[in-house]
Amino acid sequence: MIRAMTAAAAAVALTAPLLLTNPIAAQHASLEGSWSGNGTVTFPSGASETARCRAKFQRRGGDTFAMRAVCASPSGRVAQSAQIMRVGGNRYSGEFVNTEYGISGLINIILRGNSLSASLDGGGATARFLLSR
Repeated sequence: MIRAMTAAAAAVALTAPLLLTNPIAAQHASLEGSWSGNGTVTFPSGASETARCRAKFQRRGGDTFAMRAVCASPSGRVAQSAQIMRVGGNRYSGEFVNTEYGISGLINIILRGNSLSASLDGGGATARFLLSR
C-alpha cells in the first residue's frame, strides 16, 4: 500500500503551483532547461508529504517539450516523463507517465520568468510544485 501511494505521489509529484511575476517577462521565458524545487503530494488517502523534484525540459519542436523528472518524498523516489505542449501564453499542458508503477495523468504548468508552477493529477493522487532554474 505504501509503495502504491509512493508511486502515485511521485508520479504526480511534478506539477503547477501559482507564481506572481511580471507577465511580460513570462512571454519571453523558455521552458527549456533544468528546474528544481519543492512541493506537496496528496495521496488518495488524503495524507500528504513534502517532496523535492528535479526536472529537465527539452524542446521537441515548436511549442512541444519532452520532460524527464525525478522526485523524492519521505516515502520514496520516482522518475517520470511527460510530453508537454504550450496551450496559450505562458501555460503548458500534457500527460505524464511513471512506467515503474504504471501510473499516468495530467500535468499543467504555468511559466513565469525563471519560475514555474506545476500541478499533477493521476493515480488517485495530486501534486503541486514550485520550481526554479
